[in-house]
Amino acid sequence: MHGWSGWPWPSPAPLFQSSETLPFTLIANFKAIAKDRDTLSARRFPARLIWAGASGAMDTMPVQLRTRGHYRLEKCSIVPLRIEFPKKESKGTVFDGQKSLKLGTHCQKDNTFEQYVLREYLVYRVQAIVSPIALRVRLTRTTYVDSATGTALDTRYGLLVESEDHMAARAGGVVREMRRALFDNVDEEILLNMTIFEYMIGNTDWSISALHNVRIVATPTGQLIPIAYDFDFSGLVDARYASVDPRLPIKRVRDRLFRGPCKTAEEWEPTLAGFRSKKSEVLALYDSLPGLDKGYAKDSQDYLRDFFRILDRASDVRGEIVENCNRQGGT
Repeated sequence: MHGWSGWPWPSPAPLFQSSETLPFTLIANFKAIAKDRDTLSARRFPARLIWAGASGAMDTMPVQLRTRGHYRLEKCSIVPLRIEFPKKESKGTVFDGQKSLKLGTHCQKDNTFEQYVLREYLVYRVQAIVSPIALRVRLTRTTYVDSATGTALDTRYGLLVESEDHMAARAGGVVREMRRALFDNVDEEILLNMTIFEYMIGNTDWSISALHNVRIVATPTGQLIPIAYDFDFSGLVDARYASVDPRLPIKRVRDRLFRGPCKTAEEWEPTLAGFRSKKSEVLALYDSLPGLDKGYAKDSQDYLRDFFRILDRASDVRGEIVENCNRQGGT
């Protein structure tokens, strides 16, 4: 896509280079874990991770689990987790080099919520297609086993998310807590891509200035690169619990609202052309994932086609993006 051949983006770690679902088992005291709902908690719970190694034999290692998140930590009966890996035991395995990873869980014992895991996974995959830098993800098939009784509690899809520090290192920088940043403070090319991507997926649940669902990577040359993440409130995921900020002029998460910077149609064209070039690859994702509800897959392709139709019409680009920009210079 436009201008990105010069960006020094190395490939992610092997764990995130594969699109194959990774089955594994977690053994822990999940009853105790479910009670730890403090967003500031640093409590760690001992666990054991079991998976099929490269030889096909089962590998195992001790890990630590922590609860994490905000909205989902409060609302989910199956809390989102962070897995911390021991350096020595993980060396030479699929988890080599991983210190700590987020594991997105199925939230509730409801097949709909498991579908939300698959939906958000695909949004990250879309982002990896259309954006020069993005957090990589790996779909898992996780079996949860109670350590007190040895009873298997459930087997569900999960979502491993690349470490923010690893992503930043691939971009040649480090994550910085830089609040109150404006559009003019961050890399323009990446900003234009990020804001069109958020519009594409129907996501308004983000803010650069508040660092809400956005991370900023600072490079040694002084570039500030905004990276979007966490898309469960997007129209493309369309979770039944998602809502729109009442201050915004839309009513449903499926309603698109552009919240990016003000540019002319000519200035937007290189970014929009890049998205158009990825249309077929993006739409094909929704035919490629076993387990995804077929009705949702079709609806999502239609939703994305609506976005591409907007990009194909100069009048729609003008009305939806050029004239509907955020004139305050930040979000």
